[in-house]
Amino acid sequence: MGSILMAEGSRPETVSVISQAILWGALLAIVLVMGFFVIHQIRHWVKGEETADPFQKLLTDSREAYLRGDLDENEFQQIKAQLTWHIQQSVSSPLTSPSKK
Repeated sequence: MGSILMAEGSRPETVSVISQAILWGALLAIVLVMGFFVIHQIRHWVKGEETADPFQKLLTDSREAYLRGDLDENEFQQIKAQLTWHIQQSVSSPLTSPSKK
């Protein structure tokens, strides 16, 4: 049982707790941003509006949240990487699969 319990001032446990908190914080930020995206898309769908590039708008909103301090740099970089990938896919898709009928 002594191997399970750690000494009171042990650093590995503290580092583990901090890294888990950062991970959960980043995950929460990503989920929130994606939630805002879904809500935004539903509102436009209900109104019958067409959005030109929703990922670009979401990237702009995320950048504004980062500049306001709502997201830290790590969270913003993770979101930016995901959205940049989606933007590149949406740009390249029409060029690679033209519909000729």
